[in-house]
Amino acid sequence: LFSVCGPGGTGASTVALGLAQGLAADPRNGGRVLLADLALRADQAMLHDSRELGPGLQEVVEAHRLARPAPEEIARMTFEVPRRGYRLLLGLRQPEAWAALRPRAIDAALVGLRRSFQVVVADITGDVEGEAETGSVEVEERNHLARATALTSTVTVVVGAPGTKGIHSLARLVRDLVRAGAAPDRMVAVVNRSPRHPGARAEAARALAQILGATGLSLALAGPVAVPERKLEEVFRHADPLPAPVIEPVVRAVRLVADRVADAAPPEMAPERITPGSLSSWSDAEFGRGSP
Repeated sequence: LFSVCGPGGTGASTVALGLAQGLAADPRNGGRVLLADLALRADQAMLHDSRELGPGLQEVVEAHRLARPAPEEIARMTFEVPRRGYRLLLGLRQPEAWAALRPRAIDAALVGLRRSFQVVVADITGDVEGEAETGSVEVEERNHLARATALTSTVTVVVGAPGTKGIHSLARLVRDLVRAGAAPDRMVAVVNRSPRHPGARAEAARALAQILGATGLSLALAGPVAVPERKLEEVFRHADPLPAPVIEPVVRAVRLVADRVADAAPPEMAPERITPGSLSSWSDAEFGRGSP
């Protein structure tokens, strides 16, 4: 499971698409690669010029509420993208549809997707705050798609933009993911639309390392992966494969980290111990003792 996220406007959905295409070309994956749109504001249907509204994520999660669908049944809820070699799981039809997705069903659906495909590339939202950070169960449930995916991913790709603001936002998202429980040694930073000049790329790498180093964080690779800028409007309009320069740097980096952590225990969502006294209490009067 490879998850891809980034602040808005960084091209994280495009990077996820390119990663799925690159991994689908690897014969080791046997043509069983899925690009799953798990973002709150799903863009993959637009990027693939899909005329279909479903089935998609909502149907897959619903199917896992009370049953364990067979891989063939899950595959029928996805769409083939023959020119790029992978299958596509469409995302939420409306952002507010997250309210109908139960966290346990989401967790079961992630397991079902991994059981049904050799590789799952998940396009997720870069919002991972939970109850511990906000004091709100509703916020955690809203972000459960992203949290559950990032925390159980083999590798998480964090996409940012060049420039001061872009690197700052990239570092902040890395810190948010680590605070939510993701492992930094499973994260790969990507600077999309990276400048061509080697000096500018080196400066971005130094800035990211300096910001993260101030909080004691270091990622799986020494520096961010640079993805050059390419005009892709015609590519999306005609559903053509993405050009190799957009794909290969990310695929190499992700494979390197995935091979490195292959022998380690896979990350999984674990129960959290409750500290005595942390759940507050009621007085007898508030609880209603003695009332009918």
